[in-house]
Amino acid sequence: MFFLATSVSAGELLPVSSDILLLRGLIDRGLYDSVEYFAAVRLSQPLPEEEATAIMIERIRAMTQQGLARPPENRAFLAERLEEIERSGSLRLRETPELFLLIEAQTAVSGAELAATARLETLILPDADRAPAVQNVITMLVGAIDRLEKVRQTAERRRDNLPDAKTARQPDRDASRTGTRFDRRQWAAFELAMRFQEGLAYRELAYCFEAGTADHVHALEKARELLEIPAGLAADDPIVFRSVIAISEIYGLIGETATAQTLLNSLADRNLSPEIRWEGAARQLRLLLAQADVDNAVKQAAKVGLNAEFPPDYALARLELLLRLWKNEPAEERLAEALTLRKEIERRFGPYWGRRAQILLGEASRNREGALPDAAKTSLAVELASEAYRRGDWAEAVRRYTEAADNARKAGEPLESFRLVQTAGAVRLEYARTLDESTRSEPLRNEAIEDLRAASLSAMRNRPDETLAKESEAVHLQVIDLVAESVARSNKTPDDYVLLLDEHVVNWPDAASKNALLFRAAQILAGSGKESEALERLASIPPGTPLESGLILLAGGCFKAIATKNNVSKNKMPAPNAVSGHSNQHREGASHEPAADDLDTKAVDFAIGFFEARLPKTADLPPVPDTLSAETAAIVAEYLLQRRTEDTGARAEKWLRWTLEAANPQPVVRAKRQAMLGFALAAQGKDAEALALFEALDKETDRLPPAEQTEILRAKAAVTANTGRLQKAVDMYLQLLKKEPDDTTLLRPLAELLSNHPEPQWLPAALSAWKRLEERSERGSEPWHAAKEGAIRVLRRQGKHAEAERMQELLRTLYPDRHGSAAERPPGRP
Repeated sequence: MFFLATSVSAGELLPVSSDILLLRGLIDRGLYDSVEYFAAVRLSQPLPEEEATAIMIERIRAMTQQGLARPPENRAFLAERLEEIERSGSLRLRETPELFLLIEAQTAVSGAELAATARLETLILPDADRAPAVQNVITMLVGAIDRLEKVRQTAERRRDNLPDAKTARQPDRDASRTGTRFDRRQWAAFELAMRFQEGLAYRELAYCFEAGTADHVHALEKARELLEIPAGLAADDPIVFRSVIAISEIYGLIGETATAQTLLNSLADRNLSPEIRWEGAARQLRLLLAQADVDNAVKQAAKVGLNAEFPPDYALARLELLLRLWKNEPAEERLAEALTLRKEIERRFGPYWGRRAQILLGEASRNREGALPDAAKTSLAVELASEAYRRGDWAEAVRRYTEAADNARKAGEPLESFRLVQTAGAVRLEYARTLDESTRSEPLRNEAIEDLRAASLSAMRNRPDETLAKESEAVHLQVIDLVAESVARSNKTPDDYVLLLDEHVVNWPDAASKNALLFRAAQILAGSGKESEALERLASIPPGTPLESGLILLAGGCFKAIATKNNVSKNKMPAPNAVSGHSNQHREGASHEPAADDLDTKAVDFAIGFFEARLPKTADLPPVPDTLSAETAAIVAEYLLQRRTEDTGARAEKWLRWTLEAANPQPVVRAKRQAMLGFALAAQGKDAEALALFEALDKETDRLPPAEQTEILRAKAAVTANTGRLQKAVDMYLQLLKKEPDDTTLLRPLAELLSNHPEPQWLPAALSAWKRLEERSERGSEPWHAAKEGAIRVLRRQGKHAEAERMQELLRTLYPDRHGSAAERPPGRP
């Protein structure tokens, strides 16, 4: 195990201030951003050079640990940041190179630690990836060794250039440039620490080569040479004890286990610090495991025990023991102990040590899963998936989480299984995001979406408990949002999205999200021109939800779109029927326009039922409607008037009078509703009341849009005719025709009025009006036939019977189905 240069240099070469103690505490708690912020603030201020150097060293330590806690692919930031600190240090300490040497030393140690961690990570890589990864580690270690060697040699020269009596500090500037800031004893301690770090780096390098090869042997020899304790060093120096522990590992690696054990036994009676005592205990366990002496390793572990003070490396050694026991006897209990300890290591010591423990678990688990029960397989697969995720092996992480989900299902844990499938989907989605817009990104994303969808449906259909029902609903809602994103990117169609919304409503019928999803589906369908399907969804939403206002607006738009597709002028107010004659007499030739001219009867009835269902029952009507109810009632009335019967007119009148009680409606809204009330009265034959209302509206109609003003004038003309004021009605139609001379819906009632006017001088004008209607109507259409028939009636009133008969005979010949033969026609009819 590496220990950082500051653990020697700070105690021997640099003072330990309160700032340094604070930074070390932050590092121990993993608060790396806080370290960076505090260090940046302090380094921006004037500081003694020793204090600035110590702070920069702590920054390097913090960044190193932060990098070690991350997956390998997320450490790219580290090299650049360490170089940045070095550059900053070289500028700040350019006149005190011996202080800058400490920064170089710490950077070199960090490089060695990163390489050592990378070497451990190669142990769990797939076989195909391991060789290039190991080669990369070798390159990293060689670079770190080179830097450590240069720092060590520089320290040696500085030590050798000083006489024994040299003091620790030199007051003059020139003296500091010569490297005399520290005395010979301090330089010797620093040089020894660098030898130790270099020896550990060589030991790591040895692990990269196959045992017995020349490179392996050479690296071990260099490690032993560097770790040998120099003559004359005090026997109780802490580095002596650490060197003994490190050399014992070297002897263990070369097979000289007896020598290794002797070295460790030599520490038994020494006055060791707790830190070194734990180091020795960890090495003892590993040495016994290397000798396959598991029984004694168990006894040793029981003798030492675990308490609140044990360090992370000893915890790893205990984990190695548990994993060896599991390997020898793959019992579920052993694995459970190992998994518990792994989690405890990460909880207590942070993500770096958690990853080290995970690596050990991954290495030990190779080919061991098959003998385990399903519950144990689940736990193991989760641990291995977590490690694969951390190192960025997305495919392996997904495979392991999926495997864990399957094992949990077999173990009778549906909730755990579902959550693991959800995790696998989340990992796959994250992987897809890293691919950006590559050709692989969308298929991978779609696979994840489909897996999540299938899992949520399966979970819900298997009669889940309340927790699983809620969680499966949440995941299906997540799928809906993901598909919405795909639709926005044109990688899915709106139909795919609507199918998902419908699927959710069917499978979670009692969910709070149901109404919102129905409304969303209706919006999409309406936007796609599928208004009838949209209305089906809207009809399933009960009245009184928070969506009511938007629902009414959307439904109104759907009905208008349907009307437009059916060639209906839905933007116009429905005018009452115009009949010819005095008072309200029905005379021969009266024109009763059928409702089918304006709207399909079924569509109108559906609209009436849809909106009327969202209003209170007549017995429950409040005296004053709220704004939304008033708007809905007005819509109902508008559709009722499309039916133009006495019954629908009466119902429309009821709703319109109620809407007019609404508090402070806008003047234009009030005027429109009053005009519709006039239509409702006229539909019931209450022409006098209707006319009085229209006349009272004369001053209000200016508030309405021009098209609606025209419709009111049309209605007023019709009811004026029905009340017997034919001349006034004719004047109104003529006024309207000046604005719209080709409007056949104006020409027809005008022609009817003129044809049945009691004064014969109007008959030529009537004949002209019928002629214009014929010219402006499609040949063979209902208005075209009406124009022909009207002209025949006028000719007969004028006494031009021969001409009328010629026209009649021509119609019978060309259109026998409509006009029939002369024998079939009733007397007096064309």
